[in-house]
Amino acid sequence: MRKKPNKAKKKPVVSATKTDIHKKGALAALKKSLGNVTYACQKTKIARSTFYQWMKEDKKFKEDVDEISEMSLDFTEGKLMELVDSLNPTAIIFYLKTKGKKRGYCEKEAESDEKPIIWSETKIYKAKDVVGQDGQEALKQEKSSS
Repeated sequence: MRKKPNKAKKKPVVSATKTDIHKKGALAALKKSLGNVTYACQKTKIARSTFYQWMKEDKKFKEDVDEISEMSLDFTEGKLMELVDSLNPTAIIFYLKTKGKKRGYCEKEAESDEKPIIWSETKIYKAKDVVGQDGQEALKQEKSSS
């Protein structure tokens, strides 16, 4: 008795549409630019409105864009932490103002009898604590004495 050849079911061939190709290119450009939509659209020659329309209508495309955005944020946070590790004062202040709010590291609006907080690369102090001088004058003196 002769065996019949095993005929596996063939998967239907799905050809990519022109739109699918553009979406793939836009995602690649978006990743390369760390999430810059304008750059991605210019590189793939699509309108920004088209890009946002795809995000609105195509769940998978939106998920891919969101993933690239998260990756970009992770990359940038890593670079910020490198600056903090190198004791960059601006990076330290920025980090504390954004991540240290629960501990009181934030710019607060001055109360009626207080002058605003003055941020300096070498010192952080309230202007009212500088006896007999306006905060701006104190900052000028600090810079000239450096």
